Amino acid sequence: ENEINKFTPQLSSSIEIASYEAVRIHTGNFSCNKYDTIIVDEGQLIKNDNTQRHKAIAELMRDHMIILSGTPIENSVDEIWSQFKLLIPEMEIVFDKIKTFNIQGDDKRWVELSKLFLSPFILRRTKDEVLKNLPPKFEKNIFIDLSEEELSVYKAIRNIFIKAIETGISGRINSIALEGLLRLRQCCVSLNLLPKSLSHKGYVKSTKIELAVKMIKDFIAEGHQILVFSQFTSALDELEERLTQDSVKLLLLTGNTRNRQVLVDSFQNDNKNKVFLISLKAGGTGLNLTAADRVILLDDWWNPAVENQAFARAHRIGQHNTVEVYRLVCRNTVEEKILELHKNKKEMSDLFNAVGDKLSVEQIKKLLN
Repeated sequence: ENEINKFTPQLSSSIEIASYEAVRIHTGNFSCNKYDTIIVDEGQLIKNDNTQRHKAIAELMRDHMIILSGTPIENSVDEIWSQFKLLIPEMEIVFDKIKTFNIQGDDKRWVELSKLFLSPFILRRTKDEVLKNLPPKFEKNIFIDLSEEELSVYKAIRNIFIKAIETGISGRINSIALEGLLRLRQCCVSLNLLPKSLSHKGYVKSTKIELAVKMIKDFIAEGHQILVFSQFTSALDELEERLTQDSVKLLLLTGNTRNRQVLVDSFQNDNKNKVFLISLKAGGTGLNLTAADRVILLDDWWNPAVENQAFARAHRIGQHNTVEVYRLVCRNTVEEKILELHKNKKEMSDLFNAVGDKLSVEQIKKLLN
């Protein structure tokens, strides 16, 4: 709404803006209207055609529909088909017909057939093509050695889950593997994120969080504004406590935040707010934070498409400075192995170059070992 009022105020009276949840909960209020055009932003949010969110949008009457997404495929090519079932309902017939050929999601034929049917309806634009004056973005991996205490806990937990996978009931292997991956990732950020039943520790100073604090203070001294992303809100809470101890003023946005726009405006317009801590799930999309030119990723995720969405909060129209992205990675841990996965998945969101696939149990086992 802010952007419409800024650039095209003459259109504001003819545009209705609604959240996905509003449409889902109050479908009847929207489905009785006939719209000329429906624009679905962040299309990956309706990638599952079995959800109420997807079904609610399908009920809306319109002459035209446009779906916008920087990451139309996050895990599987099936996701972009779900979006096309909204755009062109007849595509469901094509989808069902192709599936009768017994083609699986990781089959290259599935990608080629998808490309054949869907590419005529996709207008693809990269930043390089349309944002000629956008400053460059540089990514750098900062490698960290865990302390002896942290490493010993990490190894002990890894052994627990490897043994559990080897001896577990087949039906529970997947959940055991996923929990093992979660706990090892938490170890790398801070032992304080772990349940005490696993860490058997009181408060332990986190090597990674201490480095993040130092980097943030150095960036502030150099006159930069900083975004810090993490998937773990408890890690952001711990980082907030440490920065507060050093009298660093900051803003925090998580899934519980209700005044998102107030925080965004404060960060964008008040030069005193140098640091913005953001949970990846709550703030990975839909925010314009071009006041920042330094980005720190506390913990890595295996899908680079999710990361790129986060980095794009700063590297977008309105950014005038070179953006530097720092990924904090613990050596000889699951985090280093996740980086290896990135090499294979860098193009996973691109229908024309690679197949996106979900993280398999076998891949999780390799990460744990």
